[in-house]
Amino acid sequence: MAFFVTGTDTDVGKTQITAALLRHWVISANSNDGPIAAIKPIQTGYGEGVASDVDVYRLAIADMLVNRQRRVRVGCLRKFRAACSLHLAAALEGKTIAAEPLLEELRVIVKSHAGTLIEGAGGILVPINGLEFTMADLVAALDIPIVLVAPNRVGVLNHIFLTMAELARRALTVAAIVLNQVSEETSPEELRYGEDNVDQVKSRFPSVPVIAIPFCPGETSVRVGAMERHLESQLPANFFTSKVPALPSEKSTAALVFDREHLWHPYEDLARSSPPLPVVSARGAYLQLADGRVLIDGISSWWCAIHGYNHPRINGTIEKQLRSMAHVMFAGLTHNPAIELGQRLLAMAPRKLQKIFYADSGSVAVEVAMKMALQWARGMGDFKKQRFFALNGSYHGDTSGAMSLCDPAEGMHRRFSKILPRQIFLPRPGVPFGQTIDQALERQIYEPFFEKHATEIAGFFLEPIAQCAGGFWFYSADYLELFRNLCDEYDVLFIADEIATGFGRTGKLFACEWADVEPDILCIGKGLTGGCMTLAATLTTEAVASAIARDGPLMHGPTYMANPLACAAACASLDLIAEGTWRKKTRSIEKFLRDKLAPLTAHANVADVRVLGSMGVVEVRDSVDRPSFQRHCVDHGVWLRPFADIIYTMPAYIIGDDQLEKITAAIENWLAP
Repeated sequence: MAFFVTGTDTDVGKTQITAALLRHWVISANSNDGPIAAIKPIQTGYGEGVASDVDVYRLAIADMLVNRQRRVRVGCLRKFRAACSLHLAAALEGKTIAAEPLLEELRVIVKSHAGTLIEGAGGILVPINGLEFTMADLVAALDIPIVLVAPNRVGVLNHIFLTMAELARRALTVAAIVLNQVSEETSPEELRYGEDNVDQVKSRFPSVPVIAIPFCPGETSVRVGAMERHLESQLPANFFTSKVPALPSEKSTAALVFDREHLWHPYEDLARSSPPLPVVSARGAYLQLADGRVLIDGISSWWCAIHGYNHPRINGTIEKQLRSMAHVMFAGLTHNPAIELGQRLLAMAPRKLQKIFYADSGSVAVEVAMKMALQWARGMGDFKKQRFFALNGSYHGDTSGAMSLCDPAEGMHRRFSKILPRQIFLPRPGVPFGQTIDQALERQIYEPFFEKHATEIAGFFLEPIAQCAGGFWFYSADYLELFRNLCDEYDVLFIADEIATGFGRTGKLFACEWADVEPDILCIGKGLTGGCMTLAATLTTEAVASAIARDGPLMHGPTYMANPLACAAACASLDLIAEGTWRKKTRSIEKFLRDKLAPLTAHANVADVRVLGSMGVVEVRDSVDRPSFQRHCVDHGVWLRPFADIIYTMPAYIIGDDQLEKITAAIENWLAP
């Protein structure tokens, strides 16, 4: 368990409250619970003759340390002499405060201690290294609850309410509010003001413990001891061990009964035997369940939450957009979020792609691509091109047109085959990713299909490099060059479905980059908004768009096309992608997954292990009992969803090695005899 102690401002008594919390934790915990830590990540104004915050922590527990009653660690990770803002104090010494190393040190401390208190500097929006990383970002990355300390004096309510509003905006959890009397009241009026402050805060935030600490005179150790006694009398008994409050049992049970009786879930029937797990919040790579359990999401909500959940920059952008306009139709109207998103997309997409059609889901983006190809052919004066090539093992979505492009024999849509358009399926590429194909030999396999059917084929749909829902097969990039050449030679549009592979999943921004080929039409989605809102897009070239124009308007128009909220979220997501940190993270994830999953090939029930970018796959010889496997993973604090004979992980790019360790360990333990 860990807490972050922050304030409404500086000089509110955070250090003394942190010391009092530390003392109370040490007193109340069992001796065999494990070590406790109090850490100041960054302190300024540090020098000879100045008592540091760590000195206050030590004084608070000095009597306990003498008899070695408990293992307690206190420390400061970064110290600067100038008594000013953090980034400026560092700059005056020719230094910067790098976020990731600091976070990693704190994560190690939290992980290795039964309890940890981390005291911030100033308020929650204090910049650590300029505006790029604030105390709020630090808390969000650590994913721990907050103890908010405020001085109990006139005018504090405004500061408390503004701080709580900001914490709520960022979906940060507040464990307690402490109103600390920092100076001795000198009149009955001041005392009454302080009591009213407590009443007002309790009324405004009834679900949060509000602790009133009166003025405590004396030396530091005496003052902190008195504060600890006030905390003991007012904090909930289970404060240091409780999780996020669970839903009331009656309400929770009734809600799950309603869910079971009335709500369909993906690829489930209403008589399913495994009830879904109720989620109450999500942050970073974690899902918080209603019963208090926390799961590491190993599949990033079906591959879309690439930056993790509740990313503050994406949330902030959505909230800002919401204040002006949540939605407006795109027919005959336009708006800045759609324009700005288009500019970002064209800066990232293959150079030839200059026209953008916004859709509201990946399947719809595929449907739009089909219509584009068919209208392109009509615009070119060719009315025979009414069908498509696709690959065996492919998956392109669940709407009717998209279903017709999915594997007709092994895909999940076989039962609808009689009502679907008949497409032509080419053999699944056989050479694995990373290997070179024999171009002449492979051409002999694929060219006969073009020779026979090109006159009726408008486009060739494929998932570049990685066939995901079709079994996570990663094939040689050389096939893309071959298919691109064949499409050019036989006047067939090359259509890349990068809904799953786009925005870094394979280690490249777009998977087509592995072969340095550019599609005629590109479908994108999933990670486009960072997984927080539904949005997709279909991009094409000037040449294709011009041909379509000769046939008339492109005949598609989703109601929520270019939804401003979704476009704003996508702009923030693409800004994060443009910063490029995902490249290093993807390489790190790939290496970790290779190191941990490759040894599983020795297991008797493992047919293959495949890793590419941030995707790790264990193919087993027998189908996986999904309900049983998921119960096993949940017991190990992990959320995975296998299908058929495939166990896989596709985590958010922000995931850490310790979280990956739990994911791979859960898979390994499942396979263990």
